[in-house]
Amino acid sequence: MSFHSKKSNNNNSNNNSIITNSSFGNLRKDIDVPGLFVKSDPEKIFTNLQEIGHGSFGAVYYACHAETKEIVAVKKMSYKGKQTKEKWDDICKEVKFLQLVKHPNCIEYKSCYLHEHTAWLVMEYCLGSTSDLLEAHKKPLLEDEIGSICLSSLRGLHYLHSLGYIHRDIKAGNILLTESGCVKLADFGSASIASPANSFVGSPYWMAPEVILAMDEGQYDTKVDVWSLGITCIELGGYSLCMFIPPTTTTTSTPDATTANSNLPTQQQTPTTKPSSSILQMGGSKFGGLVGPAGNFSTIRPTSVITKEQKDHNEENMMRQQMSGYKQMRRAHAKQLQQLEYKCQCEMDELRARLDKENDTMMNMINNEVKSLEQKQERERERLMRQSASDESRIKKFLEQRKDQELKQFKKDLISKSKVFPGTPSRGNTGSSSSNENGGLTRQQQLDAEADLVRRQQADVEKELLKHRKKNLMDRKNCDSKLLEELLTMKQTHFTATTKTWLHHHELIKRLELSNNEKIKRLQSEQMDRQHDMELSNQRDYAQRALKEVKQKHIGEQKMIPKNLKTQAQLIKRKFQESLKDQNRSYKSQKESILSKFGRADHKEALGEFGRQPIS
Repeated sequence: MSFHSKKSNNNNSNNNSIITNSSFGNLRKDIDVPGLFVKSDPEKIFTNLQEIGHGSFGAVYYACHAETKEIVAVKKMSYKGKQTKEKWDDICKEVKFLQLVKHPNCIEYKSCYLHEHTAWLVMEYCLGSTSDLLEAHKKPLLEDEIGSICLSSLRGLHYLHSLGYIHRDIKAGNILLTESGCVKLADFGSASIASPANSFVGSPYWMAPEVILAMDEGQYDTKVDVWSLGITCIELGGYSLCMFIPPTTTTTSTPDATTANSNLPTQQQTPTTKPSSSILQMGGSKFGGLVGPAGNFSTIRPTSVITKEQKDHNEENMMRQQMSGYKQMRRAHAKQLQQLEYKCQCEMDELRARLDKENDTMMNMINNEVKSLEQKQERERERLMRQSASDESRIKKFLEQRKDQELKQFKKDLISKSKVFPGTPSRGNTGSSSSNENGGLTRQQQLDAEADLVRRQQADVEKELLKHRKKNLMDRKNCDSKLLEELLTMKQTHFTATTKTWLHHHELIKRLELSNNEKIKRLQSEQMDRQHDMELSNQRDYAQRALKEVKQKHIGEQKMIPKNLKTQAQLIKRKFQESLKDQNRSYKSQKESILSKFGRADHKEALGEFGRQPIS
């Protein structure tokens, strides 16, 4: 039984696990069918089909070509039912591989036919495999025989490896023997046409560690076939699989003998001069006389092996169908869960996009309102500054006019008081007298009075301007405070609205996430229940089959009890008779020994004494 787990086919197995018969026509159009398959009816071409082997792929039959009378082996592989796409791909891959391989130590490909959703792969006929030799002889092979088989196998592997191919399923059951004793590598269904590879393919006990770890740790190359061939050597030499306990050497001199024989002339001989195996030299005459199924044809496969393979195939087919249904259910569950998760993710993305759009709209509206208010406040400040400047200019003008009026009036008053006449002393003579004769103010006093008035007026103007500026400054401050309060009020309103909106959005997202998680958990729980029910059903079926087998075995043993009792009675009787014969022979020998010691006259007395001795 081989395991197949290929990375490249994971997606195909998920999407094409079941392909109906109506859609299979499109499947066969995807490849070069005329180049791979013969369109003739194989049932009319081959006759006398007799089953000689069974496996996970199907059955192998002995057949005879109706026209040429050539004996061939027909491997029937069905691609009907579940996983049709994968089965069809495996069949096409094996046929293409066999068409490319042409070597004396590789099975010869004849042709391939399609008949009722079954591929008939026709190959050269072989008597059996090396594992059949072990079953037929019930003992391990000799070292020379194993060496001869391995030599031919290595030639075939060297040819495959030179083409960059990897067999990946080397074992005793896949190393066949022809009637002439030629070794053939067979079963290329697991082979890889690319090296290195990274697929988990092969039979468990023959599988190299690199293949087992390939899915996690990387790729492997053609060396894995050498490992499998080494396990096959242990299988042929030990008559058992190398599973748990490592094999031990029979003698301590084996390593020394191996080292000493490494330089013998036989190691430098060409393959044609190597000593041949006794088993391989038997030929068809001895192979044909061993055992075989119904029909007169040569084979080394025991009938019990074929019957056991058929029974195991039926059981494996049932378990394989159960496993196939289980895998199909798991894939359907994974796909259903993936679809639900994708749907929930789309709903979440749609909700987030809608909420983000609402949030962007709200933030744009808030920014526009704040910007509009700031522009309005800026215009208000500019208006206030222009008004303040205008008021200050007006006040300055008013104060200047009042100043001029006061100055004119003051001059008029001075003129009226001073009564200055044209004969008034000049400026240079003004200091000689303090007043004129009419008692008026001097010119100097008038100038001083005017200067004093101008200073007072200037102080009053500055005071009025300072008072006005102070008032304008307070007005601007009050205006700024009012505008700032208005801006803060608006921002507070916006912040409250934004917080409320964000909390609402968070609540919507939270509800949707909880709803999606509940849907996913509910689906997972339902899938787990269905999975457990199927596993329990499969386990019960297996237990019933095992119980049925045990009952049949017990019934068979009970039927064999009388025969066993008769056999045991005959065995006891035969042992008793042998014991009597031994005692008689011992008595006669002792009697002769005693009589030889005495004379003829004393024989009677000696025999009497011998008869009275206790029996030991």
